[in-house]
Amino acid sequence: MNCNAKQHNLCRLIQNSYKSPLLAFGDLDVSADAVTLKIYTDQFSRILKQEFSGQIDTENRFYFPEFNLPKSDNYFYEIIWNHLGRNYLVVFGKYEVKTKANDCGCGDKSDVINISVNDGDTVFNVSFSQTVLNVGGDGDPGIPGPKGEKGDKGDPFLYSDFTAEQLASLKGEKGDRGDDGIDGIQGERGEKGATIIQGTTMPTGVIATDGDMYINVLTGDTFINVLGNWNQTGNIKGVKGDSGNNGTSVLVILAPDEATAKALSILNPNNVYHWI
Repeated sequence: MNCNAKQHNLCRLIQNSYKSPLLAFGDLDVSADAVTLKIYTDQFSRILKQEFSGQIDTENRFYFPEFNLPKSDNYFYEIIWNHLGRNYLVVFGKYEVKTKANDCGCGDKSDVINISVNDGDTVFNVSFSQTVLNVGGDGDPGIPGPKGEKGDKGDPFLYSDFTAEQLASLKGEKGDRGDDGIDGIQGERGEKGATIIQGTTMPTGVIATDGDMYINVLTGDTFINVLGNWNQTGNIKGVKGDSGNNGTSVLVILAPDEATAKALSILNPNNVYHWI
């Protein structure tokens, strides 16, 4: 790729009803050449943002169709001319996209740049034009328009229409603890509860009220009084457990001295030997 390119920074104005003209190239052999516009996110990362092929107008000039880019000051562009199978970097530079005319310095001007591209002994002369139409500065805010008509009555908003996030946002922060309130009126006396009676015999003849319980502490049997009658309900004593294993008999034997006691303990570990 040819490196004898010319650096030229561009500013593109994009507004709701106006977009500044794009680039046009003349003096090219349109039957054999092609022009490509590449726009990168910035000059150094070389991340390609958009790429466009030049088109030919009625005057046999290359131009680029309309395209949109977000507002930025950091774009970098390259225009590459392909001639007879070889690529030539014709012009490059910073590419800014503005939304205010004053930021782009727009006025009545047409910049024509003549560029010579060397291909060995052959020199190609390229005419590069950047035209910006006369665009005034940003105007003052307009007069407010008339008040619109009253809209139709909307549907009622129900509690069920709230989302969980909306309900959470309605609740404020927890407040400080309030003062203790006045004591309330004393409640009525409750009914007498059931009584548990203990004894060592059957509850026959024991006077009680409905719901009272009787426990025979010897047998563990339990009874409930219903209309003056004692009805057995169960037993609080558990089932007798299994018998344990027989233990080992141990003999306690007096030895004449400590050494003898230790020696006998090794031979007869089930016996206990002691000395005086």
